[in-house]
Amino acid sequence: MLKSLSDSQKKVVASIQSLPDQINQALREIKQLKLAKDYAQNTDKVVICGMGGSRFPGVILEGFFESELKKPVFICQDYFTPGWLDNKTLVILSSYSGTTEETISSLESASAKTDYLIGISTGGKLEEKMKELNRPFYKLNPVHNPSGQPRLAFGYSFGALAGLLEQINALKKGTTDNLLEEISFMKKIAEAFGQENSLPYQTAKQIERKMPIFVSAEFLKGLGNAVNNQINETAKSIADFHNIPELNHHLMEGLKNPKQFKDLAVFVFYYSDLYYSRIAKRFTITKEVVRQNHIPTIWLEAEGKNKAQQLFYFMMLSAFVSFYLSYLYQEDPSIIPFVDYFKKRLSE
Repeated sequence: MLKSLSDSQKKVVASIQSLPDQINQALREIKQLKLAKDYAQNTDKVVICGMGGSRFPGVILEGFFESELKKPVFICQDYFTPGWLDNKTLVILSSYSGTTEETISSLESASAKTDYLIGISTGGKLEEKMKELNRPFYKLNPVHNPSGQPRLAFGYSFGALAGLLEQINALKKGTTDNLLEEISFMKKIAEAFGQENSLPYQTAKQIERKMPIFVSAEFLKGLGNAVNNQINETAKSIADFHNIPELNHHLMEGLKNPKQFKDLAVFVFYYSDLYYSRIAKRFTITKEVVRQNHIPTIWLEAEGKNKAQQLFYFMMLSAFVSFYLSYLYQEDPSIIPFVDYFKKRLSE
C-alpha cells in the first residue's frame, strides 16, 4: 500500500479491502430476516428504491442476474415509484443513512399501493417508518466500513439485496450460497490490489487528467454505473460509462467533435472471456473505432473462472481505481463537500 496515508485515507482503504467481509456479513444476516410466505407467493415484480451508493448495488445485481431473474426488477431513483406499481409489487427501500429524501418519499408513494415493503438502512427515519408500518427491516451493522461512507459500504447493500431476491423467489435457491463460495477469491483480489503499483494503481495513473469512459456489457454492465459513481465522489473527478451493444448504435459517431474531446477522453474496456461471442467481437471492433478517432484506450480483462469471480474482480478493481485516483489528485476521498453543501441548501 502507498506510504504516508492520512487517517481518513487509511479508513477508506480499509473499507475497500473489507468489501468481501461486507458481502459475507450481509448475505449471512439477511437469511435471518424471515419474511412471510406471501412476500414470495403474492409478488410478481420488484422495485428497488435507492440513491447514490445505495442505488448502484441494485444496478450491479440487476445486470448480473438479468438472464436468471424470475421476476422483473426495476431500479427507482426518484421521489415517486412507477405508476404501474400495484399490490403484487415488492418494494425494497435502501438507504445507508436511513434519511435519504427521495427514498423516504418513495416509501410514502409505495405504501399507498402495496403491502409488500422491506427496508434496509443503518437506522434513521427509514427504520422509524418501517416500524410504524410493521414491515420487515434489515438494520445494517457496518462494522466493516470504518470510512462511514455509503459508497464504500456497497457490499452490504449488494449482499442484502441478493439475499432478499432469493428469498422472494426472484432468484433460484442456492444463488447466494454460490456467491458466498467466492468470497475467498474476492479477498485474494483485494490483497493483490492493495499493493503498490498494482493494476488499479497503474490504471488510475493512465486516467489521471483524463475523462475515463467505462465500457462494459452483459453480466458486468452495472459496473460502469458503479465505477462512475465512485470516481465522482471518491476522486472528485468526472467520468462516464456506456454499455455494448447499445453504444455501437450511436456513440461512435459522436467521437469526432468537439476536437478537444480527443485530448481529454480515454476509453476503459471491462472485458470478459465469458461474454457472448458477438459481444466479444463488438468489443474488439469498438476499440478499433475509438483508436481510429485518435482516442486512447485501456483494455482490462477480468480474472476468474466464472461470472461471480469476474464480477467480484471488477468490483474490487473499480473501488481501488477510484481511491488511487483520489490519491494522485491529492483529494480527500472521505469527504463529499458539494453533496453536503447541496443537501444543506436543499433543507433551508
